[in-house]
Amino acid sequence: MNKLKNTLQMNNTFKLQIIHSKGNFVLSTTGKTSLYDIKKCIAERLEVPTSSVLLRLGTTKRKIEFPESSILCNTGIQSGEAIIVETRQSSLRRLNSSNIKASTTKFQQTPDSNGLIMIKRVIPADNSCLFNSVAYALENKSRDSATFLRQIVASYIASDPEKYNEAFLEKSNNSYQKWILDSLNWGGAIETEILSNHYNVEICTIDIQNFTTNIFGSDKSYKKRVYLLYDGVHYDVVARNISEDMPENMDVTIFHPKDNCAFDGVMMLAKELNYRARDPVEHDKSLECGFCCQRVSGESSAHGHYKKTGHFKFSEVAP
Repeated sequence: MNKLKNTLQMNNTFKLQIIHSKGNFVLSTTGKTSLYDIKKCIAERLEVPTSSVLLRLGTTKRKIEFPESSILCNTGIQSGEAIIVETRQSSLRRLNSSNIKASTTKFQQTPDSNGLIMIKRVIPADNSCLFNSVAYALENKSRDSATFLRQIVASYIASDPEKYNEAFLEKSNNSYQKWILDSLNWGGAIETEILSNHYNVEICTIDIQNFTTNIFGSDKSYKKRVYLLYDGVHYDVVARNISEDMPENMDVTIFHPKDNCAFDGVMMLAKELNYRARDPVEHDKSLECGFCCQRVSGESSAHGHYKKTGHFKFSEVAP
């Protein structure tokens, strides 16, 4: 019943009243749309960089505190609700006369020969982020192919019960197939290895908390590699472009394993994201859960609380 309710909420049509100094408009979307995609749509409408868009709830005027990867039906925002949009000066600056942009933090990437850098593309936090990150990289920028990739994984597991036995899976082969096909369950190392073999591509995951890298398929002499960022609970995908504000159809998502510029760029990006996550302003911000009144520090902690409890309403409180 809960799964059915969650599916209905994700597919429901949402109409948001967007309020901005340049004018008001109605944005129609669905419950499975991420906050990042909402910001991107608003930015395109207002002709401003996505990174400059700040969203506030119209009822309280409080900043929406959820990570950009959160999908709309998990934020408590209701259809018909007003969203106040503020735009601020972009945190990007020009690198050269070619309008190449990069972050102003101390973690500057070295652009490739075409002036491109490694950027993060946000994937919705809907329990299928691993699958949709791989799909974005390898299935024409798709963010909704998780079911297809889950079926690939289940088929691989079914085809080799000797390798994928109960000791390896910690479930029976048949039970694991059913488990991974359930959209509420997360993918991990087993699924990443299988997808690497299926697509004949290295999948390099970087943990932005400790900069650990795992390269699945590195022993197979594959000629292609994709990069995923992992924050301890969530995967996003890495692309190469001028900046994150450029159209996604310009993203390069497949790299050669010996492309050292790409690897160095990803690691610099991971360090920058780690630095942002540890920003004292955001890290020490006190937030209170609207369901159980538990206090947490920073948006990443709020995201972790949501993952554990399903509680999704937070408000900023005095320390």
